[in-house]
Amino acid sequence: MWLFITLNASAAHSLTDWLDFFHTRLFGHVKDAEAAYLLTGNRSHTLDHLTAGVQFAMREDSRLLSFWLPAIGQ
Repeated sequence: MWLFITLNASAAHSLTDWLDFFHTRLFGHVKDAEAAYLLTGNRSHTLDHLTAGVQFAMREDSRLLSFWLPAIGQ
């Protein structure tokens, strides 16, 4: 079973104890570098390069794999 939760990146600093329970994480666009670090655990994984709403990333070992939502009806 996979649980999907959402988290506002600005609240990450107050939820760090909970983040350890979720090993598979999908990331969207995050402007704040410190919030991105709290979410990814890696200072080199910035998330501000992702296009908000259509591009996401997932951690795979020490790197981020980016992907796009598919266009529907095109």
